[in-house]
Amino acid sequence: MECPRCRLISPEGSLRCDCGFSFETRSVDSPLDHKTITFSSSIRTAAEALLVTLGWGLLIVTAAWGHERWYRWVAQSLQLSDGRTARFTGDPKNILFFAMAISLFPQVDRWLTSFIDRQTGDEMTRMILILVFAISLWSAQTFVWLKIWRWAVSGISLSSGTVLHFDGGAIACFGWVCVGNLLAGLLLPTRGLILLAYPPLFQWSGRWWTSHVHSEHHRLRFVGSLGQTWWRTIAALVFSIPLITIPIVLVWLYKWGAANIRIESERGSTRASTLTSSS
Repeated sequence: MECPRCRLISPEGSLRCDCGFSFETRSVDSPLDHKTITFSSSIRTAAEALLVTLGWGLLIVTAAWGHERWYRWVAQSLQLSDGRTARFTGDPKNILFFAMAISLFPQVDRWLTSFIDRQTGDEMTRMILILVFAISLWSAQTFVWLKIWRWAVSGISLSSGTVLHFDGGAIACFGWVCVGNLLAGLLLPTRGLILLAYPPLFQWSGRWWTSHVHSEHHRLRFVGSLGQTWWRTIAALVFSIPLITIPIVLVWLYKWGAANIRIESERGSTRASTLTSSS
């Protein structure tokens, strides 16, 4: 149906347009601007989602259904301050091979690195081959993650009919993947101390990822501080050691993350980004 106020086409049965026009009252309700997001899930539901996701992922060929189960749990746990809820309708068949690739990347990394070490005698040649392989693998990871993220975000729709999109670019995503892989490679040499560098990575990737989630007229923005991200990341790592507490930690982190997401108009979001970059 077409909104008489902004001419935006919304799915049949929608209650409200992104601009705030209510199809029921035929008047302008308060738009999405300045609405807040809450995350509410029981520990049991989180544990079920985690176990099902891991179970599907272990089979590799069914990893896509694991992704679908995870995002379905996340979406159904979200609610806007005006009462709108979210649901996930993404078809796992659309990311079948991409989800399988995510599961196979670690094995491919170990196998090819070991193969290069065994077959190459010259140290310089070995380093060049490993570098070329690493860049190729990280490029493939960038491509796959972007595909999965776009599928995941576009599969989330609000009860008002609003559909979300993800427009993150490959260059920034490649940088995120490179830094993440480099830090992971330093875990053993630094005896785990490199974990202290993960909070800034999470802060950067979280802000970038959230800022590229948008609808037709609105865009998300993450406002959590680096200090908050730092101590919560370290606390989450410590309290996840017993494994059984991981669902509790996940719900705790998602609640904090959702509470620090703001919904802004495209113009307001652009202005905020400009001010941030200039400062």
